[in-house]
Amino acid sequence: MPVELFAGATLALVATLIVAPIWTRAQHDVYMHDIYFVVAGRHFLLLGIVICASSAIAYYACARWLNLSLNGTLAVLHFACIVFAILALSWEVVAARRAIETMSHAEHSWSVTTNAFVPALSFFLGCALFGANVIWALIAKLRRFV
Repeated sequence: MPVELFAGATLALVATLIVAPIWTRAQHDVYMHDIYFVVAGRHFLLLGIVICASSAIAYYACARWLNLSLNGTLAVLHFACIVFAILALSWEVVAARRAIETMSHAEHSWSVTTNAFVPALSFFLGCALFGANVIWALIAKLRRFV
């Protein structure tokens, strides 16, 4: 089931990338700590596509190649955390784009730093859930052999 969830999310992000070219052409300028980044909205979608596709491949590899039966609840929680991180980061890009027009760069850099913390935390929580799921499955598999 997690393979299908992540594959579906990948396809949804690819469809968004194809259907919404106007949103993805907008650039996002970020100035933090004497470094100036110019990131297009398309890059955030591509990052989400890579993350979801990698997660689908990882779950497929665990199920087929390693013959591990992963916990479905942890897999769904992992999916929810990753999708929330992608959506929250996308929302931050849109909100920061609007904030640039009304605020100075000094205020905006703090806004980006603090608002990007929640998606990053959600992403790392999702990765930790995947790691815990794999360790749980490996321990269960080793118990069967002992």
